[in-house]
Amino acid sequence: MRSLAFLLFAASSAVASVPATADTCGNLAAKFADEDKRDMMSVGEMDDLRLCVGEWMRDQVLQHNRPTNHELSEAAARLPTAQIIQK
Repeated sequence: MRSLAFLLFAASSAVASVPATADTCGNLAAKFADEDKRDMMSVGEMDDLRLCVGEWMRDQVLQHNRPTNHELSEAAARLPTAQIIQK
């Protein structure tokens, strides 16, 4: 857990050195899981892994909070119409 806290703290840059892809993220996660390889990871690799984790977390939140079509229809019905706005 201490390493994860360091990972999240150490890399504060929002610019990744490589585009986040499933393969890249998977390779970085595998490297981080191996304690010996983790110690040899560069700050850039840690930053890329942090961005991968952030993207994964964002995707999880979006999947769990996705509104249904019925909810979207109800919200659209509550919007003011053009006539009301013009008055």
